[in-house]
Order: sequence, then structure tokens, then C-alpha cells
Amino acid sequence: MSTAGGEPFYIGGIMSIATVDPADIKILIGGRTCQNLTKTVDGDLAAQYNVPPDSPLAIQYRTYRLDCLTPPGAGKNLPIVVVVPGGQSQANPDFVFSYAPPIIQDVIDVASPTTSYLTPAILNVPVNAVPTLGTELELRGMDFGAADVPNLVPAKVQVTLASASADFTARKVFLVPVTAWTHTSLRFQMPAGYGSLVDVALLVASQSSADAGVGSAAPRPTLVRYRVPSLLSATKKVRWADRKSTRLNSSHANISYAVFC
Repeated sequence: MSTAGGEPFYIGGIMSIATVDPADIKILIGGRTCQNLTKTVDGDLAAQYNVPPDSPLAIQYRTYRLDCLTPPGAGKNLPIVVVVPGGQSQANPDFVFSYAPPIIQDVIDVASPTTSYLTPAILNVPVNAVPTLGTELELRGMDFGAADVPNLVPAKVQVTLASASADFTARKVFLVPVTAWTHTSLRFQMPAGYGSLVDVALLVASQSSADAGVGSAAPRPTLVRYRVPSLLSATKKVRWADRKSTRLNSSHANISYAVFC
């Protein structure tokens, strides 16, 4: 399910809400309220319990389906709770909801939006490289969460960098600026460094862009590289000890000159 929310969701087979107005019913996903809730009959258990269909008690044996639109959010294994006036259902560890993990589709230079630093899967093609002094980058994709999602604080959204060939001895963590953070884009400061095949991953509420989605294989790593050093000019450096000294004496002024070459 998208972190942006707004997708159809339903719970079926619910009992004991026959006389409750749909306006008084809430479905909470991870503590966030679903929108546009409706209630319809989806079953009748009266015959199973030998209750005549014309009995006043028969209505209590009907089951209902609640349809709604998911709220914006992020995370996995979130509790699903139905709330009615005077009570609510119990959270069940086997009845949980998970948003989709973040998916990175591109890595863009903020100062030059047409420049992509993503290393393609195809070999022997030109690749743009990040300046070794670092720069501000933008991740583009989906299911990043957003700054306006309740309880999704900046500390729960992190960019990690790792590479065996770069100057990262371990995976470094950088907090993402909330000012440039939406469900589909996110900016962070790429630090100074060097090397190739730097693995960029996004962690949102304990879900990583490196995680496999439900029923799918792990995604290809998001790789970028730093620029290769380029030599613009070279100057021969002569050590003092390697210089030759010649002393010339003038018979007229009795002055000594030292000549270096």
C-alpha cells in the first residue's frame, strides 16, 4: 500500500455493529484514521445459530463489511483497530497492515535537475559522477512517507551510504532534511568522498529501499560514484639536496656568487 494513502481497503465479517451508524465507526491503521468509511451487509449467521430470520435477534447475527480509503503513513506490521462508541476491537498480531517500502528510481543533482547520478545496470555506458567535495542530491521514487505524516519524525527517515571501494569503512547514516521531503522525492547532502559503487539506501520507519516487497525479489542496489581524479598540469619538484651549486670568484670585487640549476 502506498505511503501517500488514499487506496481502497476493507475489513469483512464484522459482527455487533448492526445498529451503529457508519459515521460513528472508525478504522485505525497504526493509530491513523481511514477516510470515507461505508458499511454494507456481507453475511448472515442467523441460520447457523438456529435463529429464525423474522426474530428481532436475527439482526445481531448479520456480518458487515467496512470499506474505506487508507490514511497516509509508513511502516510495517501496524495494528488495525475498529472503534465504535463505547469500545474498540483488540489489536491482533496476526491482523496487521504494512505500507510499501521506499523505492528509489533515480538520484538527481539538485543544482542541475537534468543530471542523474544513478549507475545503470548496463555496462560500458557513460555515467555522471558526484563531485568529490560532495553536493546536495535528490532521491526520486515512491513510498518515501512525508513530513506531514503523523508520528513520522525526521529521525525515522535516514539515508545510508556504503561501499567497499569508497572511503566508507562502515555504513554512514545521514538525517534527511524535512524541508525537502515528500512521498516521491527527498533531498540530502552527499558528503565529500571518493570511490565507485556507493550504495545509497533509504530507511523509512524501519523499512529500507533495499528490502524486497511482498512476493517480489530484493531490488537492485541504487549505486552512484564519485568523480575520478583528473590531472590538469604537472610541475617537477626539485629537492634542495638535488640542486647543484657552483661557486664563482671575481678577482676584481672579491665577491662570491652561488649559481643553482
